[in-house]
Amino acid sequence: MEFLPFVQSHHDLNEAYVGYHVPWLVVLSLTMAILAAFTSLSHTDLIRRTKHVLARRAWHVSGALAMGLGIWSMHFIGMISFRIDVPVYYDTSLTAISVLPAFFAAWITLHVLSKNEQSVKSILIGGLLLGAGIGAMHYTGMAAIETTADMRYQPFYFLLSILVAVVLASLALATRRWLRGYIENQFLELTVASIVMGLAVASMHYVAMHATVFLPGESDPFFEFSGVAPEQLVIGTLFVASFIVVLNTVVVLMQNQTRHLRATVERRGELVQELTKRLRTVAARVPGMVYQLRRDAKGRLHFTYLSEAVNSLFCVTAHEAVEDASEILRQVPESDRIKLFESLEHSAKELEPWQHEFRVVRGDGEQRWLYATAVAQAEPHGVVSWSGFITDVTEKKQSAEMIHRLAYYDALTNLPNRRWVVDELNDRISRCAAQRKCVLVWLINLDNFKRINDVHGQPAGDALLKAVAEALTQLVEKDMVLVRLTADEFLLVHEKSRDEDIDLHARAISAKILNVMSQQFNLPRLRHQGSASVGVATAFDSSVTADELMRRADLAVAHAKRSGGNHWSYYDPSIEVEVSARFQLELDLRAALHQNEFVLFYQLQVSENGQPFGVEALMRWQHPTRGLVSPAEFIPMAEESGLIVPMGAWALEEACRQLAIWQTNDATKHLSVSVNVSARQFYQHDFTEFVLNTIQAAGVPAKLLKLELTETLVLEDLDVVVRKMRALKEAGVRFSMDDFGTGYSSLSYLSTLPFDEVKIDQAFIRRASSLEHERDWTIVEAIIGIARNLGMEVIAEGVETEVQWQRLADSGCLRYQGYLFSKPVSISELPV
Repeated sequence: MEFLPFVQSHHDLNEAYVGYHVPWLVVLSLTMAILAAFTSLSHTDLIRRTKHVLARRAWHVSGALAMGLGIWSMHFIGMISFRIDVPVYYDTSLTAISVLPAFFAAWITLHVLSKNEQSVKSILIGGLLLGAGIGAMHYTGMAAIETTADMRYQPFYFLLSILVAVVLASLALATRRWLRGYIENQFLELTVASIVMGLAVASMHYVAMHATVFLPGESDPFFEFSGVAPEQLVIGTLFVASFIVVLNTVVVLMQNQTRHLRATVERRGELVQELTKRLRTVAARVPGMVYQLRRDAKGRLHFTYLSEAVNSLFCVTAHEAVEDASEILRQVPESDRIKLFESLEHSAKELEPWQHEFRVVRGDGEQRWLYATAVAQAEPHGVVSWSGFITDVTEKKQSAEMIHRLAYYDALTNLPNRRWVVDELNDRISRCAAQRKCVLVWLINLDNFKRINDVHGQPAGDALLKAVAEALTQLVEKDMVLVRLTADEFLLVHEKSRDEDIDLHARAISAKILNVMSQQFNLPRLRHQGSASVGVATAFDSSVTADELMRRADLAVAHAKRSGGNHWSYYDPSIEVEVSARFQLELDLRAALHQNEFVLFYQLQVSENGQPFGVEALMRWQHPTRGLVSPAEFIPMAEESGLIVPMGAWALEEACRQLAIWQTNDATKHLSVSVNVSARQFYQHDFTEFVLNTIQAAGVPAKLLKLELTETLVLEDLDVVVRKMRALKEAGVRFSMDDFGTGYSSLSYLSTLPFDEVKIDQAFIRRASSLEHERDWTIVEAIIGIARNLGMEVIAEGVETEVQWQRLADSGCLRYQGYLFSKPVSISELPV
């Protein structure tokens, strides 16, 4: 029998047997085709989602087997459904072989459908191969038929069956791709695609059956059929159908499980994405960089995660830093990097939280301070990881440094302040005994600094302090510290070994300080002749605290000031007794001011004929227990404590009050009063107004008040002195230069200052009167001549002998004051 026998021209088709199909078997065949297609197509999702190669191939084989057997079963059920009036049997070998093309066709189908992207070309090629495979399976199966009839194929319908198989196979392969844009339900999409695939297989079968004709053949009553009967084939087909149903159930269950797992994975993936998004959002909003750092077993560091803030902190991208951690680490200075690695090592060893502060120098040269914190976690194989964040603490550190600087440094001079030096001194003192060292301090107090502020204002005082700080800084040696202690005090701290000459070192540094401080400071709008008093104190062990050491230095400064300033003094315990006495004296002075214990004594001033023309008012202190206290004892304390200002004011008021009394008597109304004015009092900003108000309140002529100014006072600030003197002279007040002849620059300024009188100092008169200084009279005579040429009166004080009086008269000095004429006496004893 031929494999593909076609109808020839001599065959009469009218003689062909008329066959028919059993309807329920046709429906069964179609159902089998759809079920096989559904089972096979369900495999495509399993194949696509399976990552393991062997498992994917196993699902491919399983799907191809299910579809191939399903197509084969559909074919033979369709053949069994066909009935003709001749016996039909089936060759078992060809029947079994016919399943191979079906399996091939199913393999091609799954290969095309399991691809994520299906091109038109792949669909057409797959359709061609699938259609060819179905056709090959059908006609191989038909060749297995054994019958007495002559089975032939009509060429047209044969070709049409192949064309239908290819076209419908291509349509079936493209169905799922087209349906995805219209059907969202995956099960419905799969069902529709399976129906199309089943119809494609069934359509080819029944078109091919229409191409088959059975013509009467030669009848042999003794012919025996070797194939199986249709009833036996039904049993095999049912077995295959059962296999497909079971396999379909398994596949559906697997698919449902896969779908459930996929949905779970998708939900978890979405949740992970959402959490990741949130974490990235949080990481982006955290004030700093979130990171994960890992150290492998060989100690190598690398980042596994970095937030985008890495760009603002290190000027590198997260990708660059993950690829190469040195992109970040190289920005850490070597000294900081060593400490950073040490702290990481400690954290890894103890598995303790890591906290570290370090610097980075970025590519643009900017230095920033960063603070890192992380939680350490041990991982397998000796790996340690840290998860945490890094923040920029530059501004915080700068603020802390600023707060520290404000607390421990002087804003004007940038020198450490008292709070800082107390800690420093206590630290040095605590170590000096063990190290056999001595801690020395030099307390430097600016002489007459307050007067600079009072007269020229705070800007001038600040300028002087800055200039002094710069000058003293030049003296600072190794291990020395210069501190601004108070408004007008600086402190120099040093340590020396006890084996060295401590006293010699103290003297040498003190001399350098005085030398530096005695220079002339050129300040804005002011040239200031500097001077300072220096106190030195030492500590050899911790029995002396920082405060006590500075107190001792302060006492030494006070002792130096009592020596006239511009001196230095070593602290000695005997100073304590003196300080205690001076403290008590200051208390008594304050009490005396409030209890009116001060009185004015007056000493006559006479003309050339011995007649009084005025008096000098001299202050005395009538102490309730000590009696009359010498001015030499209390005036320096009054100057030092500032009490000289209210005491001077009282003296001026009292002198004007006495002038007012004398104005009521013709015998005394011509007398003038000379009142000594201290520098501190004169440089008070309201001194001029105070004098004029006092004169006005007393109702006395201003010309009878004479203010005595010392040479030191007028030379301190010539411009201020001239301005105030002229303002008072316009009101009638007269001025006398006191103690003339004791300075070195009086003559150069005498013509500038509007003095009415020059008073030759008594010490000068006394010296010129001695035989060994006979030539000094030439100087006296020169002073008298210069003063008279300048239109000034000359008065000599300290005239105690007739010889002095006569010689002064011969030299042209016609005014005198001294014991020869009158001692300083109370107003009741004054001979006027």
